[in-house]
This record gives sequence, C-alpha cells and structure tokens, in this order.
Amino acid sequence: MKPGNDMHSDNYLPVLVLLPFLAAVASSLGIRNLMIATFLIIGSLVFLVVLKADVAVQDRVFPLAIGCMSLSLILSSNLVSNNLSGADIQVEFNIFQQVSKAGFWRPEPMVYYGSGSAPYYSALSISILPTIIREVTWLPDATTLQFGSSILWALGPVVLYKLYRKFLEPRHAFVSVFLFMSYPTFYGEMIALARQEIAELLLIVLLCFLFYGTVRTTRARALIVTVLTFGIITAHYSIGYLTIAILGVSWIAPRISRKVSSLSMGLLLIGSVVMAAGWYALAAGGVAALGLANFVSFTANHFLEDFINPNSRPTMVLQALGLASVTPGLLHDLNRVTQYSVLFCMVVGFLVFLGKNQKSLTERQMIPLTVAGFCLLFASVIVPYFAAALNLSRFYSFALLFVSPCFAYGAKGIESIFRSMVASLRGSIFRVQIHSTTLKAWLLIATILFSYFLFTSGWAWAVGMDTPTSPILDRQRMATSPDLRVKASYFNAYIIAEDIAGTYWLTSHLAPDRFLCADYASRYHVLTSYGGFSRESISAVPYACRLGNYVYLDILYTRYGIALQAPGNWTSYDLQLDTALGSRIFSNGATTIYSGG
Repeated sequence: MKPGNDMHSDNYLPVLVLLPFLAAVASSLGIRNLMIATFLIIGSLVFLVVLKADVAVQDRVFPLAIGCMSLSLILSSNLVSNNLSGADIQVEFNIFQQVSKAGFWRPEPMVYYGSGSAPYYSALSISILPTIIREVTWLPDATTLQFGSSILWALGPVVLYKLYRKFLEPRHAFVSVFLFMSYPTFYGEMIALARQEIAELLLIVLLCFLFYGTVRTTRARALIVTVLTFGIITAHYSIGYLTIAILGVSWIAPRISRKVSSLSMGLLLIGSVVMAAGWYALAAGGVAALGLANFVSFTANHFLEDFINPNSRPTMVLQALGLASVTPGLLHDLNRVTQYSVLFCMVVGFLVFLGKNQKSLTERQMIPLTVAGFCLLFASVIVPYFAAALNLSRFYSFALLFVSPCFAYGAKGIESIFRSMVASLRGSIFRVQIHSTTLKAWLLIATILFSYFLFTSGWAWAVGMDTPTSPILDRQRMATSPDLRVKASYFNAYIIAEDIAGTYWLTSHLAPDRFLCADYASRYHVLTSYGGFSRESISAVPYACRLGNYVYLDILYTRYGIALQAPGNWTSYDLQLDTALGSRIFSNGATTIYSGG
C-alpha cells in the first residue's frame, strides 16, 4: 500500500471523532432518528474507506467507529424519555436511592424487599457503583443510573473488538462486533438492566485480559483476574452463574478433545465457584442461590413432561420453527429471510471454524467459548422453560459475545465462494474480469448486516407504516396506536410525568395504616422507583381494591381501561370504577387515585 493512502485514510479520523458529539446534539434537539442514521452511515463509510487500507489504519479507524456507533445507539434509546424506562431498572433505582441516602450498603435485603426482589440487593453495580458515580459527578440520582452504566456499557464493543482482533482480521472483527451491536437488546433492553451492563462489560474485559495476558507477573495476573471475576459475581447474579457455566465448558472441552487448547481455567473456575457461593450466601441471604436451585429443579422436573409441549418455548422460537402464526406481508417475509440468513451464516461459520485445519493458539482457545455460546442457545430452544430464566433475547445477546465471530468465518466462506465463482468464469465466453472480488463479497455481507439492523431496529416497520416496534423511531405511533397491545407495551416501558406526579402526591398523603393496590405496570414501574414502594407490599388490582385500601391507577387504566397482569398479558376493564373502588381523591388526567374509606 502506498504511503499516500495511509494519510488519506487518516483524514477521516476527525470526522469519526465528532460523530458522537453530533449525535448528542441532535438528540437534544429531538432528532433521535439521526443517531440511527449515524450508525448506518458510519458503518457504510468504514466499509468503503478502510476496506483496502493498511491493517494499522484499520485498527485505528475500526475501534473509533465502533465507539461512535455504540454511543449513538445507546443514547438514541436512553434519550427517548427523561424518566427511567423498563422494569428492572425501577428496582435498581430504588436500591440505589436507599444506599445513597443511608451512605452505606449492608447485606440485609429482606429488610427492604420480599423474596422476589431480594437478589437485586446482592448486586453492587446498582448500589455502591452508582453512588460513587453520583458523588463524583454530582448528577441527579435518576440521571446517574440512567446514563452512568450505559455510558460505561458503550465501551463494551470497543473492548470486544480488541478481543476478536486476537484471532480475526480487522474487518472480520468489525463485522462480528457490528452484528453484536445490531441486535436490539444491546441498545434497547440493556439500558434498563444496569447490573447486567456492568457485569457483561467486566466479562468482556476479563476475557480480553486472559487472551492477551499482557501482565507477566504471576501474582499481578492472579490479582487482576480475581478482581474482575469478583466484580462480575457482585455485579449480577445471573451473569455470574452464566460466567461460571462458560468457564466450566472451557475447562471441560479441552479434556474431551485434544484439538482445542485451554485458557488454564481450572483455578479460575474453582475460584469463581467459591466466590459466588460465598457472596450470594452472605449478601443475598441465600436467595440468589435458592433461585438458581429452584430454576434447575423446575426445568429438570418438566424436561420430560413438557419436552414436546410447544407452549414451554418462547413465541419467537415457535415462529422461527414454523409452529406459530406469523404476520403476513412482503416486509415480514424479507425479515424472516434476513434472520435465517444471519443464523445460517453463523452456523456455517461455526462448522468452518471447527473444521479449520491450521488453527492458531487463540482460535483453539476460543473454540470452547464458542461451543458454550451455542450450547446456551440450543438449551434456550430445546430445554422447556429454560429461556424464561432471563428471557430469550437476553440469552441470545449474551451468547453473541462468543458466537458472533462465527459470522465472520461464514463471511470468509462467502468470500471464498465468490473467488471460486470468478475463477471459474474467467476465460469463458463472458470474459469476466473482476478485480474487486473481495469488495463485492463484502458488499453482500454488508447488505445482509444492514438489512438485519433495519429490521431488528424497527426502521422497516416505521417506513412501511407497519405495526410499530421501536419507540426510538415510532414513539408517537406506539403511544396513540389503536392496537391496545402496542399501546400497552409502550406505556409498560415508559413512565409519563403525570404518573410520577401522582406517585409523589400519594407518598405524601398515604396513611400508615392503609394498604395500596395497583395494576402490574404501576407496581413494577413508577411506584417502585419514584414512590419507593416494594413490589411485594402492593396488592394487585382489582382483587384487593374493595378492602378499603388506596387504589392507584396509571394512564393505561385511567384513559384506556387497560390493566396489565404480566408483560404481554393485559385485560380491558370498564372505566366507570368510582362506585366499586370508593371515592376519587386525586386525578390529573392520566393518574387516578381512589380511597375506599
């Protein structure tokens, strides 16, 4: 490569540096969709600008591009609402406020919560860490939790690129990270899971450290690995369990097949088990360990009983297997083709990876982790109720950390096929002379990935005016949709200012000898975070609403007569409830509060 080309590629670096700041300015002006456009534009430019650049240039441009795209996507989701969004983050915020006000953390979760939410208290990532961030930055509590962990999580793909670069070419590592970021859990669901963001970030850093091993002193390496492992365990119990499972497979696989190499996981695995057992028994009062035991017992007991029962699998899996109805239409057909193409490419890439004759040491060490990732996906599909532990989307996103490089190996296969086709056509009657076979192959790969992102992000449904799925792109259509399911899913995730105002009024007027009842959405959202109530202390509407208690009804119930009983499970009620619930003591047009006497 000529020196001039290297300098020419570097001219794009200032533009890439400015992109996250431009995205933040655009979001403050209400142009959130520009962040999605930034993700697509920068991805396209990277392919065109540095595809043929020197490896050193690619390694400078790709991490910067990934950081810009990661930050743009996460900000686009976080800035949809000024309030906390999602379900889990409401409890996380409550715990953070308790620790922040008290000034210390203590392992007594049962003081604040019943057994359902007690494991949250064992996660230092939502108690001590945000408290430290708030003390340093002086940000408001809600802003600290909403953006603090998410900004840190935006660094995850950058570190992931460095991990993949240990055994992949720059463009292949970029494609693998692009696939991981394209799945909507990364920038949509994870912003409501502060503890999982921190835990997965620490896991990525741990794996990167293990693969690179830049610290030569044995004691220093042991100390760093111990700190990172302990950080994962104390950040999120579920990711802690999954990490132990991944390490277990990585330790067992080399002993089954001598064709793979171990990362010396034996001591790390033992240490992880000891730390997890000690921490969860101490900090969570055994609740997190008991939850794992109950889950294992439940799935084991129902494995044979419900193995052929399709209702024991997520709807997404049934639709993929053709066992459940799917939405008709050309766009939906193209969506399924794109999803199948990505999965097919990963499976083919996995087989290519396994069958590769000359593997580097890092590739041999990566195989057990990749096998563990696929085992996790297969278990989510095969084992009844297994996916319900986290939900399928979070399992899939976690598994992508280990299996997305298989897409790159599949891309290599596509590139090889293109070259074979060109070689077979040369000298034929068509006189085919293609000097950019690699470019054409990568344009096909880019088309598949961009199509995948356009469908998973909801952009295709926004442009086609189909049923909206993305509050980033279709907020107004979701909030005013005549489809009650769409409306319920939107208000189940996003809290409006009127409901917060009603909650503040309730906390200042609630008599100490009175009980509170509310629907599912209110119990798991605004009343938990902004009201400071534990979920277990609130009864469900309408079963206990005639006992002389206070009854809190949010916008869904007040305006539309919808009462959520569980995510995706809603019931429509008559709006004329004054006689049944007692006297109305508060109303602001969206929130209504009744008193039974």
